[in-house]
Amino acid sequence: MDARPGPPELAEIETLCAELMGLRPAARVCGYLRLRSGGRTRAVLLADGTTVVAGLQAVDWLRAPLAAVFLDGEAGDPYEIQLDDGRTLEGEILIRAALCVERGQVVVVDDGHRRWHRRSGTSWQLDATRLRPPGWLRAATERRRAALDGLDYLDGGIEFDEHQRRAVELPASRSLLLLGEAGFGKTTVAL
Repeated sequence: MDARPGPPELAEIETLCAELMGLRPAARVCGYLRLRSGGRTRAVLLADGTTVVAGLQAVDWLRAPLAAVFLDGEAGDPYEIQLDDGRTLEGEILIRAALCVERGQVVVVDDGHRRWHRRSGTSWQLDATRLRPPGWLRAATERRRAALDGLDYLDGGIEFDEHQRRAVELPASRSLLLLGEAGFGKTTVAL
């Protein structure tokens, strides 16, 4: 497809990611939401921790209630989430996009319909989406979270499935290539 300038959201996403990287240079960012709630619109990054400062909101992709909105919804969907303090947040998803950030620079933005990736320097190329339907990542995350609840890595309280157990029991002299999606235990098996 032809190289095209990205939409205004790309500039906003780049600005928000740059602000987060300025505060936390090692931050990992994986998603972007633009939400409308209570008559106001806001942008939220999904990252490896929570950071809230003027004009920037990044939430922990694994634990924040808004992560469920990202994992289960698409643009145009309404959302409603219960907070720990008993309040309910509701609104509409305006934009939902998966991000790939390398060395502090946004290189892929995929909203489930279109995928922009950086060709060279600042030029963007538009391609077909590679994003899976909403809900698939949430199911994987919940399985992983359930498997990790209450485990103490230092005490060896890790429970492996059959395939992981066979990999762990291989002789230390044997090479092994571990493939799988994020959160399915590759690092745990390697350790």
